[in-house]
Amino acid sequence: MRSQAENPLDTQLSLFPPVQPVSEKRDEPRKRLVWAATLVGEAGSFPCTILDVTRNGAKLQLSAPILSRLPIELVIESLGSLGVDVVWQLDDMMGVRFRAAPDQVASVFKGVLEL
Repeated sequence: MRSQAENPLDTQLSLFPPVQPVSEKRDEPRKRLVWAATLVGEAGSFPCTILDVTRNGAKLQLSAPILSRLPIELVIESLGSLGVDVVWQLDDMMGVRFRAAPDQVASVFKGVLEL
């Protein structure tokens, strides 16, 4: 009977380096949340959900992919709107960068979310 240390698979697997977590690329910590919002632009209005936000941008889930890269407004009911530029999009997920300065973005969320 073999012990676990004698198992050839254990030896093979130990040849691979351990998986390291992917480093965070953001300078600002992100706040995870689930907020309803609307993207508004020349192509129309599109409902979305804000999944996380920083003082620089946000990750959105869309009800359907949007193909436009034109500047748009992210409208958050009771908070107002922020101009955004699309940074990336994959299927129904989108990353946007706020066009306003980080301090202005923080003031929009003040009292509701600390950024």
